[in-house]
Amino acid sequence: MGARLSEDRKSAIWVGVLYLLATVAPVSTLGAWGSLTDDPGILTNASANENQLILVVLLNLVMAIAVAGVAFMIYPILRRVADTPVKEGLAHWYVGTRITEGAIFVVAILATLAFIPLSQEFTATSAPDASYFEASGVVIQSTVDVAYALGQTVFAIGAAMLYYLLFVSRIIPGGYRFGVSLPLPCSL
Repeated sequence: MGARLSEDRKSAIWVGVLYLLATVAPVSTLGAWGSLTDDPGILTNASANENQLILVVLLNLVMAIAVAGVAFMIYPILRRVADTPVKEGLAHWYVGTRITEGAIFVVAILATLAFIPLSQEFTATSAPDASYFEASGVVIQSTVDVAYALGQTVFAIGAAMLYYLLFVSRIIPGGYRFGVSLPLPCSL
């Protein structure tokens, strides 16, 4: 019993660290990303601030890896406390949603990386040819936006599964009071 508690505690610590990384990394990019999308436009700004764009990409990559890592670290605990096939299935689906979420964020990251060569070509062309690059930039920006929105939707679905499993297993300190408050962010 003591060894299992120690393993569960280590897993819980890793889950907490990865969850914080998955939250803090993308939030820390908001200022840099906002300045890239300001006037005169993302193509001009990305060309002038390539390192800033690479930092945004790296921090978002940390997030994508961390969201999948959370699922892998908490899965053994969820599987152990799953006393019905439905709960075991939800544990599997939770892992699947977090992997899907991470993969969707990787699509957004790759689209964001596409701004680097596009912005370099944009600044090297003359004004009449620039409209083609601007149209491509709008398409890439839309891809990034949709991918992040879809990733957040998948997160909400997975979070609802996780919160339900944590609630019914009663492995969260605070019992019903805490278990009831966890799904609230999901509904928002």
